[in-house]
Amino acid sequence: MGAAVLASLSADSLAQNNRPPEAHSWDAGRLTHLLPTVSDTRILVKASFSKPLSGTPVLRVGSMRVRGRMTDTEGTFWQFYATDLQPGRKYNLSLQAADRKPLCQPWDLSTFPSPDERPGQFRAMFFTCAGGSQNAGNSPRRHPQPPPTPRSLV
Repeated sequence: MGAAVLASLSADSLAQNNRPPEAHSWDAGRLTHLLPTVSDTRILVKASFSKPLSGTPVLRVGSMRVRGRMTDTEGTFWQFYATDLQPGRKYNLSLQAADRKPLCQPWDLSTFPSPDERPGQFRAMFFTCAGGSQNAGNSPRRHPQPPPTPRSLV
């Protein structure tokens, strides 16, 4: 359905009319990966760190504190699930170690508008594959070798 809506729009309506924001450096600290997911009332953040964390980290979402849940056996991968948020609101998020020291620089993330709202504009980004060398052995275009034919041991 989304493809049909996008195909019905003119290319000019999708073009940005303003300049992109200036790049600035963001201090990732001990953070390696950050994968945020939002709905109108919830935020799920999955994070990985350069070294395992010894205690349970906390994600601050505005004034709310959300304890992390470890998703591996070493303490490198964590997830944070914030619920009961306000639709269409920008929240300031920050990750803190168990000793309350920052794990990275804070950032902003907005929840989606409520389902009954009609936003004035919409942007979408689709990312399908980063690509890579076809010689890496995991390309879908490469045909796998058939399994060896079983031989009888008579």
